[in-house]
Amino acid sequence: MFLRFFNKKVNFIIPNLFNNFYINKFFIELKNSNPNYFYDDCILSQVYGTVPYSIWGINNTRKYAPLRHINQILDFYYKNNLSVNLLFENNFIKKEHLYDTFSNSVLQAAHKKGNYITLASDILEEYIKKNYPKFKIIKISGEDGLGRKNIFLESRLNNQLDKVKIKYKSDTYLMLNPLCLGSCPLYDFHREFIAKEQLNYNEYGLFLCPLENDLSFYSSFKNPDFISLTKIKELNNKGFNNFFINNAILNRSINKNYTNIDLIESYIYYLIKPEYHDFVRKSLTQQHYNKVRRKINAKI
Repeated sequence: MFLRFFNKKVNFIIPNLFNNFYINKFFIELKNSNPNYFYDDCILSQVYGTVPYSIWGINNTRKYAPLRHINQILDFYYKNNLSVNLLFENNFIKKEHLYDTFSNSVLQAAHKKGNYITLASDILEEYIKKNYPKFKIIKISGEDGLGRKNIFLESRLNNQLDKVKIKYKSDTYLMLNPLCLGSCPLYDFHREFIAKEQLNYNEYGLFLCPLENDLSFYSSFKNPDFISLTKIKELNNKGFNNFFINNAILNRSINKNYTNIDLIESYIYYLIKPEYHDFVRKSLTQQHYNKVRRKINAKI
């Protein structure tokens, strides 16, 4: 008798909404063509990510993305029945920042029923609810927000899920593979540093992370806040079913060596059945090789 790995539906929210689009495109099309490669009851429900150039996020503001490219990417996700989740983690937003032209333009482009915004700022939450009511809001929360629906729980609480009282487990979102240690003494300072740089349209400067040489997907297994496949199954049985895969681009602000390989490996680990791991790696490598060859031939 065949046994399913997950007993219930598991919603995976995959990262890099705009960055590394070709990787998302590969896995989404693979799931359409070969769903048997993926764990049963594994659902790709949303794609999330920061918006390049938006001061509301924690990202590199100098990496501008033209709106026409953003619209093309959004259309691809819609055609494949995925919702879009815009990530705005900056918690230092003031009223004067709400009228940022580019950020509002992106909201207008993605303002559609079924799409989400994950945010940290109370000011931004009120503004979006008033001006863009079609979005569903997910609030980044610590222990102070456990009584509300639709929260994205700070990953530093992952190893305390049996102790904290979460009222709406099915409406709680968890980060699976955080690289930053929640216990790191620089955790809050680091995020504040990048957030304030973002509001000033500056590229974040050098930030010396104590784990700088050990930030990769498989090193995240050692993080006490890491959620393994077995742990997902356990949490799923307890009522949790929404899981974010970590956004590698955010972590490149810490470690420039965090590569696309780490992103690919995180997808393979969480989404793909073990017997297809090597085949998927080979297929993606071949696709990337063909893409590079086309670029080279175009220049010759």
